[in-house]
Amino acid sequence: TGVDVIASGHEHTATAEAFEVGQTVVFEPGSYGEHLARLDVSFNVTQGRIETFTYELLDVDDNVEGDAAMQGVVEASLTALDAALQASLGLTTSSPIVELDFDLVRGSLVETGLGSLTADAFRAAATDAVATSVDTTPFTAAAVPNGTVRDDLHHTDEGIVTFSDMFNVLPLGMSPDPTNQNLPGWPLVSVYLTAAELQQVCLIPTSIAPLFGNSVYLNLSGIR
Repeated sequence: TGVDVIASGHEHTATAEAFEVGQTVVFEPGSYGEHLARLDVSFNVTQGRIETFTYELLDVDDNVEGDAAMQGVVEASLTALDAALQASLGLTTSSPIVELDFDLVRGSLVETGLGSLTADAFRAAATDAVATSVDTTPFTAAAVPNGTVRDDLHHTDEGIVTFSDMFNVLPLGMSPDPTNQNLPGWPLVSVYLTAAELQQVCLIPTSIAPLFGNSVYLNLSGIR
C-alpha cells in the first residue's frame, strides 16, 4: 500500500519519538553512531499496513559495553590508518595538532569562528600548493560551504586537539584521480573573478542560503 517505514539519516537529527506522515512511520537516530533507534511494529498482513508501533532512542556511550569482535576490527583499522599517516605525514590519528582552550562550533546561516577557520585554512593550503608552480600569485579569497563542515572542535581538560579531531571537521571527499584514490578530501577549485562577480559570491550567504538551506551557506576568507 506504499512506504511503511522511513529510517532517515541525512539530516543528522535524533528524533526522541517516531512520528507518522499519513500511514508511514518516520524516525531518525541522529549521526555518527551516537544513538541506536529501535522500532517494533505490529503489521497487519491482510490489510498491508502497520497497526501499532513502539519506538525507543538509546544512547550509545561508555556505559554500553563494546563487542569484542567489533572492537578488534576497529583497532585493526586504526593500526593500518596510523601506519599510513605515519608514512605520509609523520603522525597518527591521536597525534596532538594544536592547543585549544575554547569550543569552535558550527552554526546555521551565521558566520562562525569554525567556518572562518576552515576558509582561512583552505586559502592558506591553496597558496602553499601554488608556491612552486608557474603562477605563484597567492589566493585573495576562499569560500567553504557549511555542508562540508561536519563536526565541531571542543576543548578538553588537556586542551589538545588531535589529528582525528581535525579530520572530523572536514572528512568528506576523495581524489578524482583514478590512480590515487587513497588521497582524502575534495579537490580545491580556483577561479578568477571580477569585483562584481566576487560581490555576487558574498551575497550567497544572505540571499541563496536562506532559500536552499544551511549547507550552501558560504564561509569566506580574505574578504571584509
